[in-house]
Amino acid sequence: MPRKFKEARQINKLKVIEAAARLGVSQPTLSAWEGERKSPGLDHLENMADLYGVSTDYLLGFSDIKLSYTKSDLSEK
Repeated sequence: MPRKFKEARQINKLKVIEAAARLGVSQPTLSAWEGERKSPGLDHLENMADLYGVSTDYLLGFSDIKLSYTKSDLSEK
């Protein structure tokens, strides 16, 4: 089951360098996550889901449903 990190980034029209900066990681780190050579920690996975507007299940390839609730959506309720 392939991860969808790169697909989610591309849907949002972000370059690797832009997404990495917004996630607070280096470009080689994000490239390694997208190439499935390394895995992000839970905090980075949640940040990626928030940035791309998708669920963590979507990013991990467990779901084709892209909808996501952000941390701010949950804290407002």
